[in-house]
Amino acid sequence: MKTFQEFNESIESLNEALDDEFKQAMDKFLGLVIKSYEEFGFRNGDQKNEFVEKFKKELTYKDSKLYVKVSSNGSAYAFVVKEDGAKFKKGDILKPASWNAPAKNFARGNIFADGYKVNWAGF
Repeated sequence: MKTFQEFNESIESLNEALDDEFKQAMDKFLGLVIKSYEEFGFRNGDQKNEFVEKFKKELTYKDSKLYVKVSSNGSAYAFVVKEDGAKFKKGDILKPASWNAPAKNFARGNIFADGYKVNWAGF
């Protein structure tokens, strides 16, 4: 499995301000997303492996000023808050409202907390 850092090696805009704790929490988040996809109702065999590998390959990240955007197969999957703000804490997971913006009604979890639920199909 690729790590958050490995996914971002090709992205020139990666903000070096992301600390190791954030990157490790993103690794865990990525792993949970992939695990959720692997546990989806696929039949075992080559087709399942093919779909899982394609999903892993297409899972990408883009760093911006306020968020790390997670996307797969051309669709925004989630936005992760990079720094504490007035309404959200660092690591809060927000579902997408559009390709470029998160829904700002409430956080769906936090990458630094235990027990948040992840579904590969979205929040």
